[in-house]
Amino acid sequence: MCVAERNRKLLADFFTHVLNAHDLVPLDGFLAPDFINRTPLPGTSCDAEGFKRALTITFCCYYDLRYTWTNCIVKDDRVTIRWVAEASHPGGVIGKKGVIVPVGRKLRWEGETVVRIRDGRIEEWLTRQDEASLLEQLGALPLVLVEN
Repeated sequence: MCVAERNRKLLADFFTHVLNAHDLVPLDGFLAPDFINRTPLPGTSCDAEGFKRALTITFCCYYDLRYTWTNCIVKDDRVTIRWVAEASHPGGVIGKKGVIVPVGRKLRWEGETVVRIRDGRIEEWLTRQDEASLLEQLGALPLVLVEN
């Protein structure tokens, strides 16, 4: 198996065994010792511990979160995955002044994750996702219609 295929398989396994399984036990085996998350959640650090905390928060908020790949591009040590995420939001979101706003609906949003792999482990992680779509679905962003 060539390096590109190994890197693609590593990310496929990461999405299957960590993200879609909501299992942090195998996480350390996927991350390089000097792992850095370029897009940490607010209140979390950029290192592996902060990434683990961010995943814990995400899995608690979205108990049935599932990622489906729509595209994967591998070039040397970089892998870019375009994905669609789907999840139920059972309770609510924290709105202004800490008030829980009930939602209880199915959410769907798209994103892209770019990773750098070194020695068979994820060294760098960067995720961009359609925050506006997600916030609008949660009712935290008003729908704006523009007429021509």
